[in-house]
Amino acid sequence: MESTVRPTSTSTAKASGRVVDSCSSSRSKCLYKGSYEPGERDYAEQEAKRLNLAELERLKRAFGN
Repeated sequence: MESTVRPTSTSTAKASGRVVDSCSSSRSKCLYKGSYEPGERDYAEQEAKRLNLAELERLKRAFGN
């Protein structure tokens, strides 16, 4: 029987940490410079608005405002 190694949450966190570190040292390495597919830009803008509002609400709850 063949054994499959699956990443643990710790190894996944370490890997994502490396990505964040490389992006923070040189943001341009992590920016996509290609063109958008039809409708993709609108979706991205709407999703960014949704995430920003969700974070605003979370911060308001956390700080009692």
